[in-house]
Amino acid sequence: MLKNIAFYSFFSIISAGLFIPLASAHEDPEHLLERRIQYLEQMIEKLTERLDNDDKHTVYSKHEPIEANLSGGLKLKTADKKRDFQVGGQIAINHEWIRGAYNADQQNGTLATANMGGTAQKTEMRSFWFRFSGTVDYDWKYQMMFDMNSGRPFMGYIRYQGFDAGKITFGKQRESFGLSRFSSGLAAEASAVSLRMAPLLSMGIAFNGYHDRFTYAFGIFHEDESDPLLDTDNSEEYAFSTRGTWDPVREPGDILHFGISLSKRDFGGGPFQMISRMGAHTIGSFYPAQSASFNAKSGDYVGLEFALVNGPWTVSSELVNARIDEFNSPTTFDFTGYFIQAGHFFGDVTENFNRKTGRFKRFKPPAGESVWQLIVRYGDIDLNDAGQGVHDKEFTVGLSWYANRSVRLMGNYTRLKVSGDDAAAIVGSDTSGETASVRVQYFF
Repeated sequence: MLKNIAFYSFFSIISAGLFIPLASAHEDPEHLLERRIQYLEQMIEKLTERLDNDDKHTVYSKHEPIEANLSGGLKLKTADKKRDFQVGGQIAINHEWIRGAYNADQQNGTLATANMGGTAQKTEMRSFWFRFSGTVDYDWKYQMMFDMNSGRPFMGYIRYQGFDAGKITFGKQRESFGLSRFSSGLAAEASAVSLRMAPLLSMGIAFNGYHDRFTYAFGIFHEDESDPLLDTDNSEEYAFSTRGTWDPVREPGDILHFGISLSKRDFGGGPFQMISRMGAHTIGSFYPAQSASFNAKSGDYVGLEFALVNGPWTVSSELVNARIDEFNSPTTFDFTGYFIQAGHFFGDVTENFNRKTGRFKRFKPPAGESVWQLIVRYGDIDLNDAGQGVHDKEFTVGLSWYANRSVRLMGNYTRLKVSGDDAAAIVGSDTSGETASVRVQYFF
């Protein structure tokens, strides 16, 4: 199709150049020929620029012109912008080395001491997912994210965005809680605070909007108990979550951000345990961070967030406190986690911040350029309460190379320290661990 468009456009240019208005017929033949050549050169140059312009082309359907963009997946948009359709996704391949506490596997409740202190490594398809999304008649938006590793969708919603005050979303979506879980992820593995202490994806209805330097969001959710990817404790009932942010400074490359999130959750007496792999992934179902395991009645979550962007520098932090009431018991478990993270780009670029949502979006380097980024992160997650659980601390340093807008290479090193009442039972005598990982990501 694009070859045909180019051919007909070129043919039209030649025709236009050969049939310059008859008013020029009395000019000197050599001068007239020179004018025609200049005209043809200008038109060919414009055509070449058009075909090379960021992979954007206009094709024609039966009814109306459609703009096609092949930069970063497939994007189709009608000329009136009333409808669009996009296909994208991600492939990530990960190789990881683990030792010490990360390698203390459990078999039938007994520590596999033969593995402890040694080094193990594994390569995996860390993620492989597709995203289908689109807009219908300006006001309606839909999105489906399909995980190829599990063979099932993990997010899908319909959103109405015709209100001036905000948008209303129906379906499986991210809850209105926290900052970093909505970010692109500077490190290979996100902080345990944002992955395990903050609420995950849930089915529900939510409303979010913004005004001036404020954003607001709230919703009623029900976690999908049939999906092990989303519900690790298989106990969630209903929850009300809300988030508000304020950006007293918000200019390109200069951001000061504060936020607070609250969530009231009903667990219905089901089994509950807070767990985390603490920056490793290939260890599978082994979790060096574990709380007590009990039946839970309800829970109250509070989250505080902070972010500062100054040119190539970014500092962000998040704190989450969860108070969980045990079912048919006066006991209340108190869990707290926080992290602080700093990143620096080696180049004249800055993080991508969305003022409408108060969140960071995936960073894309300038077209035709590559960018390096260094990050460091300290995290602390205390799941030790009532004489049970562990207290884990982690330090991570990572380096990323954004080769272009689609390819990213990452290297990370994390040092772990485990303490608390159940440390020996979970990781044995070696309470420190290390993990190093290399990842290749391709976005389309």
